[in-house]
Amino acid sequence: MTPDQIPLARRVIACGLPVPHHAVSRDGAAMTVGLGNCVIPWRHNTGSVDYDPDTRIMWRVVATHTGPELLPVLDDFALLGWLIHELERVTGSTPEYISTEDRWFVVIDDGRTVTGLGKTRIEALVAALEVAKGAA
Repeated sequence: MTPDQIPLARRVIACGLPVPHHAVSRDGAAMTVGLGNCVIPWRHNTGSVDYDPDTRIMWRVVATHTGPELLPVLDDFALLGWLIHELERVTGSTPEYISTEDRWFVVIDDGRTVTGLGKTRIEALVAALEVAKGAA
């Protein structure tokens, strides 16, 4: 995960993505994150990945300015599915997304109202979900 993706991953969590129960412990220079019944080793930001056994969404321990943080993997198809499902639940409509050469658009309801815009499909869906939850 690149440093510019960290805020987007945090926005996904702010939209209501359930963060799995986890604990961080230090053992000298090594660090582990317990995720459900799994333990993810974290050494010098290796980007170790595991999935939440309840949602099957992939999570990664990421080095941030405040220390290691458990964040969702943004290119995970289970996360994409969760965003689409959550947007359908909140709006009562199936979102459509359209890509151009440099942007993604999310359209809800009548097919004419753009509610989300982003450089990636995930970013556009998160923007649409933020708008939908703000209006709810």
